[in-house]
Amino acid sequence: MLNIQKGISAAPPKVVIYGPEGIGKSTLASKFPAPLFIDVEEGTGRMDVARLTLPDKSFSSFKTALKELAAAPPDEYKTLVIDTGDTLDNMISDHVVASGGKDIVSIESFGWGKGYTYIKEEWTKLLDRLWDFQKRNGWGVVFVCHATLRKVEAVGQTGNYDQWALKLSRQASPILKEWCDFMLFLNYDVTIVKTGDDKGAKTKAVGGDRTAFCIHSNYYEAKNRGGLPDSLELDDAGVRTILRAIYPDGNPAGRKARMAESASCNNEPPRTAETPSPAPEEEKFAPEPMKADEPRSNSPADLGVKKEAPPAVDPEIARLCARIDNALQVDGLTRADLERETVRKGMRPAGTPLESFSLQDLNRISANYDKIAANIKKMKGE
Repeated sequence: MLNIQKGISAAPPKVVIYGPEGIGKSTLASKFPAPLFIDVEEGTGRMDVARLTLPDKSFSSFKTALKELAAAPPDEYKTLVIDTGDTLDNMISDHVVASGGKDIVSIESFGWGKGYTYIKEEWTKLLDRLWDFQKRNGWGVVFVCHATLRKVEAVGQTGNYDQWALKLSRQASPILKEWCDFMLFLNYDVTIVKTGDDKGAKTKAVGGDRTAFCIHSNYYEAKNRGGLPDSLELDDAGVRTILRAIYPDGNPAGRKARMAESASCNNEPPRTAETPSPAPEEEKFAPEPMKADEPRSNSPADLGVKKEAPPAVDPEIARLCARIDNALQVDGLTRADLERETVRKGMRPAGTPLESFSLQDLNRISANYDKIAANIKKMKGE
């Protein structure tokens, strides 16, 4: 008998958070509902989080811990955080080498890329186990990973460019990217501005706010299936927006019951332990409740984009807007022309007043105005 379901599936989230060292990856993961860390890198010692400790840094110990966790998952936790994925990747590589016999001393000793194929197989089996664990218990799974810069060759174009990517082996990286629903790149949003006159022009970096980038670009890899914008400042409001997108129903506590019901409909074996009904105290593990004046969805309006300019505009923002308006007037262009270009670049949704742009974005527009104006004129056929 066909089992056809309609509407949004209540599947638990699969998330990858990556970025350079010290940016706040583990801190963001700790904001997820009731997290339990498997700290294979041993880098969360100064954080007040729950950890599942391993007797040694081996992949066998990791698999044993995961098996024991799946057999009796504690009800007080709702998210499994693996910190970090690249350390786990190295553990898998060491495991493959150790399993290869006395003649295998490194992953390259297998020859013809076979060692990397074995790594891929171990990753595939691991992610399958994690998904089975999620379906039975409703937990979210978060991988925290470091980032590395890699060279990308532009197909059909001359030259190449640098792109931030997962610091994983060449076989593991695409598997983890395909597996996840959300892949967030954390970095500092630095604006490059030009100072001085044309003869002595210099550039310098300004800004530096911690930012979560949520949509893929040539500069970094990212994706999301929750309607998040291109980027979010990683403050309290930004974290709440991310969690609302990942947990649209607001409370992961009831997800376990829904997943168990779905498994029952698909004739999957039930858990041996009785699934408890969601208790009122489990609500504390949900993302922080929204206040009356906070956004209630991921629509452009609720993400902070207003159709009307706010009553009080920051003086620096007002000054930059006036400078941009003057430049547009000199070139015979309008704000509507500029809006088409900013929408095309994914900076803000259509209908966003210039005064609602961040200071960093306005500095970026001002510093690159000549190029932006040239693109607008090219689009208009001038």
